[in-house]
Amino acid sequence: MSISYRFLIVGAWIAALAIISPVPCHGKKTIRGHMQPLGYHRDSDGHVDTYEANELPSATDFFNKYVKAKRPALFRGAAKLSPAIAKWTDEYLLENFGDLQVKLESKLEKKVVPVGDVGLGRDSIRHFLNTYKARDVYVVSQLPDPMAKDVMVPPYLTCGSFTNRIMEANLWVSNGGTSSLLHKDALNTLNCLVNGTKDWIMISDKHIKNVPMAKEPESEIGGFSMLNVDKVNMERYPNFAKVPWQYANVTPGDCLYIPTGYLHQVRSTGPKNLAYSLLLDYNLIYLPKFDNTGCNGNRDYKILDASKIVWNYPGFGSMTMGNPSPWGIRDGFIRTFRGDKKVKAKNFIKHIRKRGLIMEDNPGRMKIQIRAFEEFFDVKNKDYITSKDVKELSFKNWTYLTSFLDPDFANREDFEYYNMDRRLIKGVIKKSIDKKTGGLDKELFMKNYLKVRGSVPFGEKNMAVLDGDNDGVITKKELKENLEKLLKLFDTDRVDDMVEVTDKDYLQGRDGGDNGYDEFIDEESEEDIGQEGERPRGYDESENEEEEGYRGQNGDDEADEDYEDPRRDRDEL
Repeated sequence: MSISYRFLIVGAWIAALAIISPVPCHGKKTIRGHMQPLGYHRDSDGHVDTYEANELPSATDFFNKYVKAKRPALFRGAAKLSPAIAKWTDEYLLENFGDLQVKLESKLEKKVVPVGDVGLGRDSIRHFLNTYKARDVYVVSQLPDPMAKDVMVPPYLTCGSFTNRIMEANLWVSNGGTSSLLHKDALNTLNCLVNGTKDWIMISDKHIKNVPMAKEPESEIGGFSMLNVDKVNMERYPNFAKVPWQYANVTPGDCLYIPTGYLHQVRSTGPKNLAYSLLLDYNLIYLPKFDNTGCNGNRDYKILDASKIVWNYPGFGSMTMGNPSPWGIRDGFIRTFRGDKKVKAKNFIKHIRKRGLIMEDNPGRMKIQIRAFEEFFDVKNKDYITSKDVKELSFKNWTYLTSFLDPDFANREDFEYYNMDRRLIKGVIKKSIDKKTGGLDKELFMKNYLKVRGSVPFGEKNMAVLDGDNDGVITKKELKENLEKLLKLFDTDRVDDMVEVTDKDYLQGRDGGDNGYDEFIDEESEEDIGQEGERPRGYDESENEEEEGYRGQNGDDEADEDYEDPRRDRDEL
């Protein structure tokens, strides 16, 4: 079947969505689209604007018609010059990028953060590709920098006002069959498909007043709808009948542009669905006009230069996925210095704290952030800080200052420590004590640790901390001597990764809170851990019958089947 023929088939199918309605029961009038999939509630307004590969817009036209106007557009074949289209087979990815790390998400029917061979929510590309066909997980991750060489950037994004406006690049991989919520993202996005198909429903945020949205802080640009996209309850949300929509059918080599704040819902199909996306600064929509510098006659695709992406990820360690825009922070600063306004240097820190630009909830981070502001603006050697000082601060330094704000703790390689707290891990240890020796039963500890959605790699790291002499046995004495060292790793205000301010150090924060495992939460003193010959208080003999040893790579099979994470999954774009 040709591609064009497929579009006719899919287009006809989507059009059919709008005219099919359930049969009324007992004479009761049924609202069109009630308890049917998203898109049945009214006729579609058609496919989004489409460009063929040989008719790409200029940078100025792309900015004016789509970025500034906040309109989606599909660019057929725009990714076909990217080496990724031909190269990114499982074999190539395994051989060239297998050791790199990516973030994992669960499919919608699972309400937990999945476990990879690196830890909670983190997998190596090798382990993912060797297991994804049989697991309900997919990659939604920042693109590791070494993979950027296989991505080409369209010419309309490589000049003028688009310079330094690619905030990050992301990677999406699944075994197909994924479906997102209806949601909106903070950044302008160019999503390019390598494998599989993606069918999109697009809704302008002009109509958001008629879309039931989950409550978000007013400052949030992203967010998700409360609609069940498989069975829309039109009786509960009758105003949704007023909401127009368009669709987009995306096949390998195509790129879809989604404006900031534009609502969309995606269904991905195919045995492997793989895409990359370029995320553009949302502040572009506020530019009064496009700076066309370097754009005239520019028709060449360029390799994605990882060093030109604002937020990088080398493939190991903490990611910077979702970090705020330095342009937004800079522009906000400039607005506080309108005209000739200036601030006394001694009051400068107070000035920026009032505007929420300091991480007040973490004293360690706050201290380092304040020191960075003082250094970059030379506060100690000036009487005043002026709007000129703000405008002349380098973009590199703005990027560093922005790295402190609104951190996503799931970006951290040690996210597992941030996903639990000391009470939980202490309770796990107390339920894992050997009743004869008072030391730690390692097999029982691993079983209990996996039960609270810990991972094998971090379970082993935890036991290594407790095993002071590295002899493979954790005695009662070692438990008492090393327990606090382990519990500190789970403290929500730990600042052990703070460093001196440099141009290249991008710091991340941490979060706290327990996971709702009441049977393991422990409020007692550490003094009762490891009492020889005793089980810890609240111990249930039936819960800890001897079982097979834990699995060596992935803790999913040992996880509590009934556990549901109270947080919503981050859905596929």
